[in-house]
Amino acid sequence: MSTSGPDPDQSAPSGAGRRSGAGDPGAENADITGFVRETLGCTCPDEVFEHIATARLAPDRIRLDIGGRLLVHIVAGAETAGIGERLSDWVRDGIAERDRRGMNRFRLVLGAGEPDTLRAAAEPVFAMLADGDKRAHLHCPHNAALRPLLAAPPSTAGR
Repeated sequence: MSTSGPDPDQSAPSGAGRRSGAGDPGAENADITGFVRETLGCTCPDEVFEHIATARLAPDRIRLDIGGRLLVHIVAGAETAGIGERLSDWVRDGIAERDRRGMNRFRLVLGAGEPDTLRAAAEPVFAMLADGDKRAHLHCPHNAALRPLLAAPPSTAGR
């Protein structure tokens, strides 16, 4: 379990993903790739980013499947109050999906207006829930970092 910093996402079999299909998929994929690499610190090889599938799980939640290897759940506007209760479901569901789909890593991204405050509340709970899982990671960027991903409605249509 990790809560910050880059880590290698290189050691899983390649899976069959789909490119996102809303708007210009090249631009959308570039936004996703930039976010995952720069904001989350992912060091996956380029070929992993050739297949990106997105899905809206709720108005404020998005799932990214990066090359069938990396699973990212993004929650925009996460609040510190009651975070422990919500984290339980998000972590359990994300790790279970990662394992069920044979993916390499799960990254839970909680966008917040005050990321340091949210991180301080969420990290100990996440650590307990992930129970030493080295393939589960928590990230708490500012909500502004999520805007490019939330602007266009995600789609799982293939290209």
